Amino acid sequence: MAITITKPTVGGNEDTWGTTLNTQLTAIESTFNGSGTGKATVAPDLSTLTINGTNVSATAAELNILDGVTATTAELNKLDGVTATTAELNKVDGLTATTAELNYTDGVTSNIQTQLNGKQATISGAATTIDTENLTASRALISNGSGKVAVSAVTSTELSYLDGVTSNIQTQINNAGSSTTAGAVGTYVFAGGGNNITDEFGDTEAGSNLDVAALRYTGAAAASSYSSYYYASQDENLSGTWRRMGGYHPSYPSLTLFVRIS
Repeated sequence: MAITITKPTVGGNEDTWGTTLNTQLTAIESTFNGSGTGKATVAPDLSTLTINGTNVSATAAELNILDGVTATTAELNKLDGVTATTAELNKVDGLTATTAELNYTDGVTSNIQTQLNGKQATISGAATTIDTENLTASRALISNGSGKVAVSAVTSTELSYLDGVTSNIQTQINNAGSSTTAGAVGTYVFAGGGNNITDEFGDTEAGSNLDVAALRYTGAAAASSYSSYYYASQDENLSGTWRRMGGYHPSYPSLTLFVRIS
């Protein structure tokens, strides 16, 4: 916009100068204020715009991009440090996922769809018999005749009886009571221990409290010539733990049958 000012004529009638100046000042005022006769938008032709000593380097087109912006300073500052390209930012155009839904991808280390495709769609093989059904509680699992997972008749209680087994059970059963080594576990012996040991059938006794029994001939011809209660002649203490398998009279130094249990 070009501003034209009518100046007082030098040497002209001085009475007209005031009117001329006032008319032109009013026109200038109306022009800058955008009102009145001859109103227009000020469009100064500036080569450089300086604000508080700092030159503005933005072009008019760049400044016009801000036309209509309603963002606050704080909102604009959120863009500080953003390095994403326009194409990258456009990828979220139309996104409807919530923050919580996006957070479900936290920790993912590779393509999600590839991982899903790599999973078996349906259960197959031995597990097909337990894909929807509950099993009988507290039973040992086996593979049935079709190679499928199944429950056995063995309960968890029965299975727990194996706890502590250190070798083949059948071998131990076969060897129980068949040892030919004197004093070994499973062997029997007649023994006594005087009046200081327990006297109930089935009681256990430490072998160190027992002596191997022996009969003593008294020299008489009667059946009573053999002293069946004598036990100390062998002077042989036992080891381990023994269980009483017969009666025992605590008042007399008699003897009875014991079996070693450990």
